[in-house]
Amino acid sequence: MESCGKEVFVVMFAGANRVGRQLFAALPSPFLANGEVDGQTMTRFAGLVNRSSADGAFVAGTTGEFLALEQTERRALVVAALQGLGDKRLVVHIGAPSVRQCVALARDAADVGVTEMALMTPLFLPTGADAVVRFFDEVARGLAHGVRLYAYLFRVRTNVEVSPGTLRRIASVAPLVGVKVSGESLETCVAYKEALGAEFEVFTGTDGDYGRAGVAGLHGVVSGVASCLPEVFDGLNRALGSGDGAAVAAAQTAVRDAVGVMNGGDIARIKATLRLRGMGTGRVRMPMDEVSEAVRAELAGVVERAAVGGSGAGTE
Repeated sequence: MESCGKEVFVVMFAGANRVGRQLFAALPSPFLANGEVDGQTMTRFAGLVNRSSADGAFVAGTTGEFLALEQTERRALVVAALQGLGDKRLVVHIGAPSVRQCVALARDAADVGVTEMALMTPLFLPTGADAVVRFFDEVARGLAHGVRLYAYLFRVRTNVEVSPGTLRRIASVAPLVGVKVSGESLETCVAYKEALGAEFEVFTGTDGDYGRAGVAGLHGVVSGVASCLPEVFDGLNRALGSGDGAAVAAAQTAVRDAVGVMNGGDIARIKATLRLRGMGTGRVRMPMDEVSEAVRAELAGVVERAAVGGSGAGTE
């Protein structure tokens, strides 16, 4: 296992989130210096979530560089995450270019006991509404009984647009319990909520909207930043629970500042931050901009402030 420096831990919440919204940390996929998947570090990433106020983790999604992972690697990362999450929830992304691949990933997840999964729409090739509905229908036929499925919409990355009406059609052929919406406004997320009803779970992928998600009627946020800086979200949860308006405003500012330094959830910055905390190599597999020394210094400052703002130092 590759790591760097001293691990930085803060004692965080052990219980479930009780502030009216849910938080899932989108975990990155750690790699050793030789480029191989690092399962031990994935367990440590999940352990950080376990000690936080987050409700669970989202694995092998966009933050997890799923397009660059082999099927066996995705299964290994799921197993490793389960080992660190304790009793926290795990949502496994089973998205892939073809129905065949998605079904195989779903079976792998079910084999290790996962019952909550997310499925991204088709990607890359132009895909109309009828084809999207058919895609979800065909994948759903290969799912194990009892799977709770979330649709995963990311129009700016997949080039596939799903209207609220199309999402209703998907829900009629697949066991959808909710949707994760990335790259869209809160207003768009609310439109999905209104189309599917109060029991339908709507999560935004915009980290900075966590404080507003509950007010907007959403179930919560899937956040890449929460995977490496959970303390800022813990602070906001504490403030929201206290009902102290000044504390809430300060905590929301802390979240906004952290999300800004992380460039909204940049994968390389998330991994660099975790490396500063002594977890992983910071290596990415997909081509992306490197983290400059100036940005690395900013990240170090964020980690230090998060530790100071926590309730004390702890160990794994």
